[in-house]
Amino acid sequence: GGEVAANLSTALERVTALAATGKIDRAGLRLLRDEIDRARRAGIMGQQVVRLSSGRVQIANERLDLNGLLREALRQRGREIDARGIEVRQVLAPAEVMSDATLLFSLLQTLLDWSFEHAVSRIDVTLEIKAWPANALITLAYQHQPPDEVDPAAKIGPSGEPRLNTMAWRLLQQTAGVLGL
Repeated sequence: GGEVAANLSTALERVTALAATGKIDRAGLRLLRDEIDRARRAGIMGQQVVRLSSGRVQIANERLDLNGLLREALRQRGREIDARGIEVRQVLAPAEVMSDATLLFSLLQTLLDWSFEHAVSRIDVTLEIKAWPANALITLAYQHQPPDEVDPAAKIGPSGEPRLNTMAWRLLQQTAGVLGL
């Protein structure tokens, strides 16, 4: 709720300022659209967290090509990656896993949502196979704060929670928990 309200409050302030001037430029309209979209996405993610936490999710495990799923998730987000000016570097080893296809793909999309939300640098996506215990490991590495603006106090949001603990992070945690990851 806090994340939705914060985005809607910022959007409302922008609308109020626009109403006072009677003018809106492309940049202002884009910012307003982005604020409303972030609020909408946070609301949808909140609904998904509730559904996953209900415990009534049926898991249908099957053998899946994790490398292919990750590439497809990145391909589907290609326009967004270009629009945001994000550089994504991929180092992906072949990996087959046993998992639920829909939930695993949702996890990958949420992982991308979370990283796009915070990245201020190139995003390095790595998929590797660990020998013992044998498992696939996906790693995303990026800077979430420009190096010249590093401030330990900036890691904490207004609610006292770390700024990276957004609704996308909560959904990522919940999905991973349902999948047993």
